[in-house]
Amino acid sequence: MITFYDAKTDEPLPYAPDAVITGWLPMFFDETDPRSAREQIDWQYQHGGGWRPYDGFRYTPQALYHKGDRPQPCLAYAKLRDETLRLYRGSWLAIEGKDSVEIARVD
Repeated sequence: MITFYDAKTDEPLPYAPDAVITGWLPMFFDETDPRSAREQIDWQYQHGGGWRPYDGFRYTPQALYHKGDRPQPCLAYAKLRDETLRLYRGSWLAIEGKDSVEIARVD
């Protein structure tokens, strides 16, 4: 399990799936698993269809932008080795690697 942090305060968020915005996401990732964040969530999120990236956003660490929609602010973030995971409003998760970013819905 990894720890997510509040994007506004940088405070760690407690693990409470029914009460915290991250839900079950912290349980989908394991720092001792050598696979990438993308591979881990694809395996752990099979009930939701696995990891299916969506290319329609303009990405910034602070918000996602989609034409015609209001910005989706970053609510929480976590680190998994050299990757940063950012959870945005609307259950959008970005996995930011050294040279790339993938975004998918995880609701």
